[in-house]
Amino acid sequence: MKPLWRGTLLGLVAYLLFMVTSAPAAKILSYVQPQGIHLSGIEGSLWSGHAALVTVSPLQLTDARWSFRLFPLFIGQLEFSVAGQLQGQRVEAYVGSSFLGNPYVSDVRGRVAAKHLPGDRKSTRLNSSHTDISRMPSSA
Repeated sequence: MKPLWRGTLLGLVAYLLFMVTSAPAAKILSYVQPQGIHLSGIEGSLWSGHAALVTVSPLQLTDARWSFRLFPLFIGQLEFSVAGQLQGQRVEAYVGSSFLGNPYVSDVRGRVAAKHLPGDRKSTRLNSSHTDISRMPSSA
């Protein structure tokens, strides 16, 4: 009888994972939208989707597309591959959160004028391998 319960539990977990990842992103993000991040024109699912505009004050990313990255989940991170237009230039990055809830941006690729970066440009250092966005100074 034990194998039946294990199989049922595994099936239930797989079904719930499928339901969450295939659910419309607009519905899910209305409940869990991160503080300080505003998305509009949302289409697709949490697994793979699109937003017409993503605002992280003072930056605005247009035509943003994301896809869920499965491997980081095994090391306790929730991570998405994100691409879009920042000040008319294409940028790509990995955006996520650690198990403890610390947001981060890593592997940023693209060209952005320094005047469009937030905070004091003399003290803000962007490392292409990992940037902790919770510690970046705000210009607001």
